[in-house]
Amino acid sequence: RSVRGEQSLEIVGAFSARASDYLTAHERSALYGKRLPNRLGERALFPGVVPIVLAAVALVPPVSLTTVAYAAGTAIAFEGSRGTNGYLYPPIYEWLRPFRSMRAVARFGMIVGLGLAVLSGLGASRLFERLSSPARPVVLSAFVLLIAVDFWPSMRLHPVWRYPPPIYEVIRGDRSVVLA
Repeated sequence: RSVRGEQSLEIVGAFSARASDYLTAHERSALYGKRLPNRLGERALFPGVVPIVLAAVALVPPVSLTTVAYAAGTAIAFEGSRGTNGYLYPPIYEWLRPFRSMRAVARFGMIVGLGLAVLSGLGASRLFERLSSPARPVVLSAFVLLIAVDFWPSMRLHPVWRYPPPIYEVIRGDRSVVLA
């Protein structure tokens, strides 16, 4: 606390996710950025369609204890990311002092993403178990392609200078200099 201080509930509230934030994408998403826009970077939490579908496959009964544990952890992280918009964070904020130093609780969304990644792997594994050996490479290739499209970034490139500015003339030709 002496280093980070405490954040007021008002500040935490501004950086708390809403459930609807998981349905909005960052503007840098090529596929979803314009379809599901969210200009609040830290709260653009849409994980993509493929992880949701594969996680859903993992949750079709019967499920293992491991799957239940990851689903529960993911659900708790989701609820934690909601901060003041949820039910879990306000009492934790009151009872556990270290949580008063957290500003952007929507970042719990990263743990949600991690949980979805594991659940997706469990779902993919479940699907692969049901496939014949010759079909597995084809389905794996399809998954890789779908995931690549799902997460394809949209990057705006800006031209840089053709020649270095005059300030760099002093080091021109000096091979011992590294410029980053």
